[in-house]
Amino acid sequence: MDPQVALVGGPSRPLFETSPPSWLEEFVCEDQHGRHCADLSLMEGGEQIRKVDPCYVWGLNFAIRRNVLFDLGGFHPDNLPRSLQRFQGDDETGLSLKIAQAGLKAMFHPGAPVQHEVPTSRMTVQYFEQHAYYQGVCNSYTEIRADLQLAQSTRSWKDPLRRIKRATA
Repeated sequence: MDPQVALVGGPSRPLFETSPPSWLEEFVCEDQHGRHCADLSLMEGGEQIRKVDPCYVWGLNFAIRRNVLFDLGGFHPDNLPRSLQRFQGDDETGLSLKIAQAGLKAMFHPGAPVQHEVPTSRMTVQYFEQHAYYQGVCNSYTEIRADLQLAQSTRSWKDPLRRIKRATA
């Protein structure tokens, strides 16, 4: 067992409550990571065990080493009541980015599948619109955290004072 492997995921296969609409195919992507529909957290990654970008291990099939979870500070806040979802965090994305920054490995294992129940309520245009909105909120948290890390690593608390001194000299 490779101690550098921090995270493992596998296929997430749909268990549709009703037949999916034909337009759903427009939301399915196929790339080097396999065939996937991020809006429904569905992933078919092929038949090979392989290293993947940690962001391609999605929360519904997310096996992480306990020590890594704690060492990296766990998940950012999320899963708030609907009335507060505009304040949600970037949960497994934030943790996956920490794993990548730490240089740890993530693996895809085709022998670790999950069945993902997809209710009829997720087969509507309204659901996809709402999901896109909340995904945008999550993405903004990821970007804000990245900007903060960059700002903290490149700026001194003295910088504003130096600018004031230069402006008044």
